[in-house]
Amino acid sequence: MVFSSILFLFRFFPIAMLVYYIAPRRYKNLVLLVESLVFYSWGEVRYFPIMVASILVDFIASNGIERHRQSKGACRAFLTLSVVFNLGMLGFFKYTNFLLLAAVGVGAVVIIVSIGFNILLGLRRKDWERVFFSNNGLAGLVFYLAVLFAVAYLYEHRESADMDELTRMLRYILATEREVAF
Repeated sequence: MVFSSILFLFRFFPIAMLVYYIAPRRYKNLVLLVESLVFYSWGEVRYFPIMVASILVDFIASNGIERHRQSKGACRAFLTLSVVFNLGMLGFFKYTNFLLLAAVGVGAVVIIVSIGFNILLGLRRKDWERVFFSNNGLAGLVFYLAVLFAVAYLYEHRESADMDELTRMLRYILATEREVAF
């Protein structure tokens, strides 16, 4: 739900305001909390536990700061807890995908370089079977690069990709038994 949508402007907002003004003064903050959680969960319910965790940590930290107002060390500890938790969640959800893709990229480069060295070693020894048909030869390099390009393509088009069909295809390609040709 977006702030400028018809659903928000003519249904959610008026009902939320009505419930807020009908609620007794003691429960107004609770009503706003529930309405906010409903609003933000409207688009993606799977983020609801994350919002609740952040709210609970901040609630505990703010109560700790209020109770230990005379102790600057305790106040700083509670404030640090809140800031570290929220920035940690932000960093996790923002950068985890990037770090995983970077690790896969580095691993791919290492594998490609090692296959290249294996091909060069086979050329040096004039072992043509190893150069062309080995899993660590030219055939393996072509297969590995094809899988990498397919994964990159599917990552770019992940919203429109049929993940069930992709999963079946990858299981068929990677998990079927092959006969040894040599």
